[in-house]
Amino acid sequence: MGTSQQNKFNIRQAENFLKIPQMTFDNAVIETGVFCLDEIILCLSTQTGCNMGCVFCSNTKNCSTQKIRSLSYTEIVKQATNALTQVSVKEKATKNVLFSFMGIGEPFLNYENLTKSITLLGEQYPLSRATVSTTGVSPSLIKSFSKETFPIQTKLHLSLHAPNDSLRKQLLPCSAKIKPTLKAMELFARRSETTPKLNYLLLNNINDSNEQAEELASLLATKPFCLKLSELNSINSLKRSSDERFKHFEEVLHSNKIETTRFLSDGRIINAGCGQLQASLANKVPKSIMRIS
Repeated sequence: MGTSQQNKFNIRQAENFLKIPQMTFDNAVIETGVFCLDEIILCLSTQTGCNMGCVFCSNTKNCSTQKIRSLSYTEIVKQATNALTQVSVKEKATKNVLFSFMGIGEPFLNYENLTKSITLLGEQYPLSRATVSTTGVSPSLIKSFSKETFPIQTKLHLSLHAPNDSLRKQLLPCSAKIKPTLKAMELFARRSETTPKLNYLLLNNINDSNEQAEELASLLATKPFCLKLSELNSINSLKRSSDERFKHFEEVLHSNKIETTRFLSDGRIINAGCGQLQASLANKVPKSIMRIS
């Protein structure tokens, strides 16, 4: 990966991972994750903060005090192209790019700029693909998204994290009800001819019991989804499920013929893993920082 400007732009690097702070015209600082694996993955932000209040996200602590706005499509595109300047010429020549809209902010609360940025990035990088993750704040917007036409393959992930509405509201207080959200996700699956993933973060003694696995299996039976089971990164006071509990939860799902995949978040060593990217407001403008506007 490119390293010549690491110190200049306050970029953190470890192994194949980068965490890049970038500043907007109004002094909001967001972090962009870059992961050079089989493909170049850019974890992009769509807002200058997030007020969804998800308990497992590092931005939750700032959601009540931080002024938040949506990024323009030009800011989102610039965020991506800035990040790619830190990737080596060799890697860019040999690997495709995945634009992952899983950074700071709820993408569907910035719908027009989200869709425009996917189109522009797809036109600029025709061999790339995109993935968008939503808390499911609006089933109607998921339905609208299913009608969009993009120049690159675009997939959709849903942050599920619970088998019922009461628990999900505790974990994701701004989420919509599960059943209409899953119905909208099914529509996206049919129209896009893709298999949406449902993200499920296992939290110790919160959503990881065998009974909850059975309830989840009943909820997802015969539906065209893949359940992505993940471990918690170091955030707030929550604890991740034990390896044994993770295994038992997974076994219950498999016994009910639910398709799953395991996901281990990369970049945790530099706090660039899932839920660890942060937004802030700079009281003093740093001397050297990448700008997106």
